[in-house]
Amino acid sequence: MRGGSSSFTASLGFESVFQQSLGDAMADGGWHQLVAGLGMDMADAVHQVLSGVAALAHSRRLGTHEARWLQAPLQRIYHAGIAAQRLSHLSHLSRGGEASGTEVLSLDSLMADAAAHLRQRLPDHQINTELTPVDVLAEPELLTSAIDSLLAWGTGLGQDLHLKLVREAGSPCGEIWLRVMQLHRQAQEGRCLNSVDWHVLWQLARLKGVKVRRKVEPGRVRVAVRFDRVMSQHSGMAVLEASNDPQATDGAFDPERTRVWCAIPRGNTAASVYGVLNPQVRQLRMLGDLRTLTDSPDAPDCVVTVAEFLNTETFRHWRRSTQEARGRQIAVIEVCAAPNVFDVGGFGPRSVGRVSENIIAQKLLTAIVFELSQLADATG
Repeated sequence: MRGGSSSFTASLGFESVFQQSLGDAMADGGWHQLVAGLGMDMADAVHQVLSGVAALAHSRRLGTHEARWLQAPLQRIYHAGIAAQRLSHLSHLSRGGEASGTEVLSLDSLMADAAAHLRQRLPDHQINTELTPVDVLAEPELLTSAIDSLLAWGTGLGQDLHLKLVREAGSPCGEIWLRVMQLHRQAQEGRCLNSVDWHVLWQLARLKGVKVRRKVEPGRVRVAVRFDRVMSQHSGMAVLEASNDPQATDGAFDPERTRVWCAIPRGNTAASVYGVLNPQVRQLRMLGDLRTLTDSPDAPDCVVTVAEFLNTETFRHWRRSTQEARGRQIAVIEVCAAPNVFDVGGFGPRSVGRVSENIIAQKLLTAIVFELSQLADATG
C-alpha cells in the first residue's frame, strides 16, 4: 500500500488545487459562472419535465416507462438545488475558519453511510468502497458536508465510483482516493469538473488545511484527499499521533513530553481534572493558586484553569509576556461551571477553549489535543 500511495501522489500530470482563495476566484467572475451554470441546469431540466408531462397528457397515460423517462431531469433539479444550498451554507459551516463543536469522528463510518445513501438514491450508479478504520478530530457538520460534496461531484461525472480510505502503518496520515469511471458525455468539460460541489469541497479543504489533488484522464477522473493528522486510541481517549517529522509535530500533543499545568483552587474541580489527566499526561503539574503559576521560571505548553484566575490582569500579563519570551503561543483551557459547554478556541494569542465541569471526563483531553494541534499547524 505504501508503494501505491507514493506512486499515486507522485504521478505526473496532477493538477494542484486550492492555491487561490475562493474569494479571489469569485471576484474574477466565478460567482457569475456558477450561477449561470445552475440556471442552465435547472432551466434545461425543467424544460424536459414539462415536455414529458405534455407528452404524457397528450397520450393519456403515465406508466413505469414514463416515470423512468422523467427521473433523469428531476435528478438534475434535485442535485442543482442541493448544490446551491451547500454553497449558500458554506459561510455557516466555515465559521470564519474557527472550529466549533469539534469531536472525534469515525471517517470510515461517515463515508460508508454517505455511500450507502447514494446507492439507495442512485441505483443506476455503481459505488464500491474499501474503507480502513480512521478517526479524525473535526466538526461533524463540516466533515459531512465535505464528504457529501466529494461524492456528489463524483456521481455528477460518472456512473462507476470506487471510494477508498487508506492509512499507512506507522504514519499519522490518512488518504481518501476516489476514482470515477464510465464518465458522462460532458463530464470532462470545465463546467462539470468545476461544479458547485467542487467549489464547496475546495473551500472546506482550504479552511482545514486538507490537501486535495485531482487527475483527469481519458475515461476516468481520480482524486486524492490527504489528512495530515489522524487519530489513534490511547487509554480510551483519542489523541493525535506524533509525526516522525519534528517540524510537523512541534507543539502538538505528546503524552510523554507535553507540559500541562492546571491552575485551579484545591477542591472537587481540581480533583476531577487530576483524575482525567494524570493517567494521560506525564508532565502534569497541579497548581492551587495563581501566584505559583506566574512565579515559575518555566512555562507549560497548555494551561487548564478557571475563570477566577483567567479573568485577572495578573494572568493576562503572565500569558502575554511568557508567549513573547517563548516566541510561541500557550494553549489555554477554561473549566467552566455552565453545563455541556465544549468550545474550541481560535488562533489568537488570547484565545481560550472552554469545557464544562460535567463533561471533563469526555472532552478535556480532546480539547487539549485540539488546541495544541491547531497551534502547531498555525506555527508550522
